[in-house]
Amino acid sequence: MEPEQKRTSPWVFVGIGCVLAVFLVIFAIGGLAFWGFRQVRQFQETMENPVARTERAEELLGAEQLPEGYHAVVALSIPFLMETVVLSDRAPGENGQIDGFDRRGFIYFKTLAVGAQEQELRDFFAGRTEDSQLLDQTSVRVNAEEVVGRGTLEETGRTIHWASYRGEINTRGSRESAEGLSTMVMFECPGAERVRMGIWFGPDPDPAASPADADFSGSVADEVEIQRFMRNFDVCSR
Repeated sequence: MEPEQKRTSPWVFVGIGCVLAVFLVIFAIGGLAFWGFRQVRQFQETMENPVARTERAEELLGAEQLPEGYHAVVALSIPFLMETVVLSDRAPGENGQIDGFDRRGFIYFKTLAVGAQEQELRDFFAGRTEDSQLLDQTSVRVNAEEVVGRGTLEETGRTIHWASYRGEINTRGSRESAEGLSTMVMFECPGAERVRMGIWFGPDPDPAASPADADFSGSVADEVEIQRFMRNFDVCSR
């Protein structure tokens, strides 16, 4: 008879698998830490350089150039999670930074819509609800006191849903807020899995008048101006 071969205990393979798993986790953590360090460093360099900030903002917005009179405050991208751009009508100071807004600003973000959130947004822009969990999860807070208009703009390659309000807008962690008009837009791109939204805000030219009687011509609540401004951004190309 041939001598019986000694079988390897299955626990050996389990042990090897555990060791490999630990090494993979360590490798992944190290890779993420290195990637995160590079991202933070790149973001810091971009924030300190107005030219680099502008170029990054144009890239994220799909814009050949920023709208006249607007400057990039923030241009940030976290792969697979979100993108955000903040534009202000204030020019950078001597240190290259921009301190808030003067009269107008624009905030753009691209993020994932989970579950019923996309339908909530559609209901929001259609006026069927005044609430959206997705808006609550962003860094933007809009205190909408009075709706002044809603609409839909059909364009080649995209649809823009918009809703304009009187009220206040601020960003998380900022003490500065803007009073006046805020127009929220949603760019509907064919086949897109991510939500692309923007908030354009500015002064109210006729604050004492009711929405039915007010003249919003030339303001951020003017549909003609909304379409003209948003044409600066080819966000569906990204």
